[in-house]
Amino acid sequence: MRRLRSRIQPDGSVLAIDDGSSSSSSSSSSSSSYLWNVKTHGRITGFSDPHQHGVYGVGFSHDGSLVATADGDTSTYVWDIATSTILKVLQDPNGSYGVTSVAFSDDGLHVAVGDANGGAYLWDTARITS
Repeated sequence: MRRLRSRIQPDGSVLAIDDGSSSSSSSSSSSSSYLWNVKTHGRITGFSDPHQHGVYGVGFSHDGSLVATADGDTSTYVWDIATSTILKVLQDPNGSYGVTSVAFSDDGLHVAVGDANGGAYLWDTARITS
C-alpha cells in the first residue's frame, strides 16, 4: 500500500509531496519527493530521497529555502531547495527508532525531529547550513 506525505510551505506557495514509492513491501530502495508551485500547478523540482522506507515527514524552513524529509530509517535529510542538494543528514541519536516527523522553528533557528518512540531532538540550523 502506498502512503503519500505532503506539507505546504508556510506562505502557501509550494507543496512538497512524497510519491510513496518505497515501503517495507517495495523492492525499491529509495523514494522521490517533489515540490509543486501551488499557483501554477507546475513541478518546481524533485528530490531522489535516499530513504529506505518512504518519507514519513516533510518540513519547510520558514524562509522557504530548505526542506527536510524524515523517514523510519533513523535519518532526516535537509535539502537546499534552490539546488536540490542535501546539506546535512541528521541521525536519530537513539539510532534504533525511525524518525516520523520534522519541523523547523518559526524563528528558523532550529529543526525539531520526532522519532517513533516519542523522542524529540533539536538541531541548530546554523550548523546545518554552514
